[in-house]
Amino acid sequence: MLSDHIAPALIEYVEAVVTEFLMVVGVTSAVNLLVDYLRK
Repeated sequence: MLSDHIAPALIEYVEAVVTEFLMVVGVTSAVNLLVDYLRK
């Protein structure tokens, strides 16, 4: 019973964390590419 109530909130939390993580990774990759480009 309790797990049915917790699961949706937990899934939403995990999705939010994964989305934030992917955004950070994407920004970091973009910055690294830009730095490499500017150094040449």
